Amino acid sequence: EQISKYQSKVEATQRKQKSKKDLLQYQHKNEQEHEKHPREQEILLDQKNKEINDQGQGNKKPMKDESEEQQEHLQLIQKKDAEIKLQKGKIEQLEESLKDKGRELLTYSDQIKQIISALRLHNKDYNFHSCIEKIFMWKEEELAKSKVIKEKDQCLQWQKEKIEHLENEKMISRQELNHMIAVLKQTESGEIEWKQKAQKLDLTLARSEEAMRILKEEMAVTQSMVSDRDMDRFHLQEQLDTAFKTLKEARFIIETVVGVSDLLCSENDIPGIQHNKAGKALKKEGQLTWAAEKQLLYRPLQLLQQAVARLENDKHGLEKHNAQLRDALQEVEHERRKLKKSHGDFSLSFEYSQDDSGSQKVLSISKKENQVLQKQLAELQKQVFVLQSQLSLERKQKQNYIINCTKTNQELSDLHQELVNSLAAVARKPEATVLESETRKLDETLNSSFTLRVEGSDSVLSGNHLPSSTPKSVHQKPTR
Repeated sequence: EQISKYQSKVEATQRKQKSKKDLLQYQHKNEQEHEKHPREQEILLDQKNKEINDQGQGNKKPMKDESEEQQEHLQLIQKKDAEIKLQKGKIEQLEESLKDKGRELLTYSDQIKQIISALRLHNKDYNFHSCIEKIFMWKEEELAKSKVIKEKDQCLQWQKEKIEHLENEKMISRQELNHMIAVLKQTESGEIEWKQKAQKLDLTLARSEEAMRILKEEMAVTQSMVSDRDMDRFHLQEQLDTAFKTLKEARFIIETVVGVSDLLCSENDIPGIQHNKAGKALKKEGQLTWAAEKQLLYRPLQLLQQAVARLENDKHGLEKHNAQLRDALQEVEHERRKLKKSHGDFSLSFEYSQDDSGSQKVLSISKKENQVLQKQLAELQKQVFVLQSQLSLERKQKQNYIINCTKTNQELSDLHQELVNSLAAVARKPEATVLESETRKLDETLNSSFTLRVEGSDSVLSGNHLPSSTPKSVHQKPTR
């Protein structure tokens, strides 16, 4: 029985030693965690200082980076909260385990007392000195355990203080977050204002482009009006030329009539005074009577009517000639198609004849047909040349139009690039002075482009239509 009791005591001491080891390990872990937490706090403080320094430099980072940093900061705070909760749970578990171990120690002390009393009853010759030594040993162990418990209590208090410190830091970080959120709201309101200003600038650009388009349309209308005016002037110039010609012919006829009348008067012995008076009356320009003018202009009218009749006859002849040419062209095309078909048949028959007999010539074209075909080919080549010249002119006109379009597109792209650069500058430095300078630059560029467009349009109008304002007869003499 004593041996079993001693074995139970040994097992109890082993258990106590294990519990001591567990407590020491737990203390070591807590010390390591205490060492880690200050380091983490220092890292977090450094991060916060860096964030504050970055904010103090004028918000150089974009809003997206700030929002990401805030999210990371919130995640770190949440992680810290979770760690604090875990540490609180561990502390509660340790307190419960300490309470349980204190209860176990009490039960062990009661059992020891019972064992001692039992030993006294059974063995009076028991060595009391050894029992006393064992009791002292148990007391020393209890004192060590109490010291360990006190150290654990101190650790718990230190952890509580640490938790309070972390909670204070959490409150400070929340205040900083609220401040950052307020700053973000202010920056967002500023961004909205800048966006509104950018929209206003876009509207002004669109209005300027619309004004440019309207000016272009007005320029086209004015160009068409100027061309119509030039055409009217050309027709009037032609009418004036014809009128001058008729006047010259009338003067020539008057002079001839006066000369003939003088001759007739001299031959028929008509009084010279009357003929001289009639000649003087006829030679005076602008003082002829209606009857004299009618008689004098009757002859040129007849000549003009004859010329008109001749022109009409020539016109009918030309129309007949054109109809004949069209018929000839149709015949030439028909013959050309026939020749193509006959050439294909001839090539096929020639190949077959080479395969069959070796050398046989089937078709022979006469010299007259060759000459006719050559003439027709020459006419067709002339027509092709005319069509090619027309195509080249149309291509030149298209190229000029494309060049003008590219110039306008380049100007618009330059304006767009300047607007983008101004918006970027304003976004980098959101200040009133920067905005005023950028708006002035845009206004100056718009005014300069508008003046250049107007000057270019005026130069085009002057270059294209000023020479046409001169009389057409001077320009049209070589063509006539």
